[in-house]
Amino acid sequence: MRKSTKIISVLLALSLLSSTSLFAKEIDDVSEFNSSIGVYTLAGVSAGIGLWGLQYQHWFNNRIGAAFDFSALYNSDLTDAPQNKMFVNFNAEFDYALYRFELSKDVASQLYLWALGGVEFKDKLVYEYTSEGYQEIDTDSVLVNAVVGLGFAFDFTFYKHISVPIQIGFLGTFPNDTCFDFCLGTGLRYSF
Repeated sequence: MRKSTKIISVLLALSLLSSTSLFAKEIDDVSEFNSSIGVYTLAGVSAGIGLWGLQYQHWFNNRIGAAFDFSALYNSDLTDAPQNKMFVNFNAEFDYALYRFELSKDVASQLYLWALGGVEFKDKLVYEYTSEGYQEIDTDSVLVNAVVGLGFAFDFTFYKHISVPIQIGFLGTFPNDTCFDFCLGTGLRYSF
């Protein structure tokens, strides 16, 4: 089932690209609104790896762009289920535009490759389940992981200011909690 989900996702993305390019008009210059800020999420399909938070993206010219992501979470109440008390993530993403097109006066899109690198910090928690619920055993250490990702994305822009990216690729963390997985992501950004 997992393999078929990945195949269907890739085929859906490719068909979306091919169908929009039939009606598209290519744009050669970069938009006057080349910076954007918003929220995003990028999650592994099966392994429980994920990124989320605030994102700033800037296009330097019509091909090269970069995005910077940040997220932080602190949860002092862990009575319901085991999870991390603290989680902090910093990422930088390199973007390379392959194709830009305009579907109408108010809707434009682009296809781009992305490569992500970053670092995450989270507390190492060990739990024991008792009749009273989950009990913490050890919270003294912090795990530091490198975060890497690679894939492609479609970025749909509405009314020149509202941007909705859809990312597909692979995401991984190492050396602690080593995990690599197929990932899907989206977000909502305001371009200025």
